[in-house]
Amino acid sequence: MVDAAPIWSEPELNSWLDEAIERTGVPGASLAIRHGDARFCAEAGVADITTRRTVGRDSVFQIGSTTKVLTAAIVLQLVDDGALDLDGPVEDHLGRFQIGGVDVGSVTARQLLDHTSGLPGHYFTDFGPGPNSIERYVASLASQQMIHPPGAMFSYFNAGYVVAGRLAEIATDTTFADLMRTRIAEPLGLRFSTVDQADIAEHQLVQGHELGVDGTPKVA
Repeated sequence: MVDAAPIWSEPELNSWLDEAIERTGVPGASLAIRHGDARFCAEAGVADITTRRTVGRDSVFQIGSTTKVLTAAIVLQLVDDGALDLDGPVEDHLGRFQIGGVDVGSVTARQLLDHTSGLPGHYFTDFGPGPNSIERYVASLASQQMIHPPGAMFSYFNAGYVVAGRLAEIATDTTFADLMRTRIAEPLGLRFSTVDQADIAEHQLVQGHELGVDGTPKVA
């Protein structure tokens, strides 16, 4: 724990964040800092450029690939529990696993987590909400193609982390949403965090935006 007194205050953080989003063109943002037992929060901008709804203390942001860290944490917890083998083949849990007609059941959980498995990089087919959506996604990978043989090189991907999430589901006989809630959100006191679309309506969700070619934000 750092004993030195913090050099910021919430008004100063709010002022800094206001200036930052104005400079960068970001529609809205929130910031939280924990220093010892003290918490400092700031919010700025809008949650939706169409409705001009402002970002509040309870606004929930979509955090994208940051969830990879959380997925990896769950997998490693299960490795510690003895429920998963980090270097065991995924076929031990998935059964026969093929992509593009190639049997890749020898891929390991470690290769899924460190982006060396060779699985597709940007395959985003949406199977909607529901307890079997991840299972269906993983099954659909059979129609895709491997980027390279397992372990041959590093290549950033998204599909491998969905497979890692499916391994966690099978190892615990529960859904990934429940795992995220019981193993990550609740222990950390994250009251407004969810990966379940059914929960989103209960929160003040921030609309996703992207910058146009002219630098102006638009709804994604």
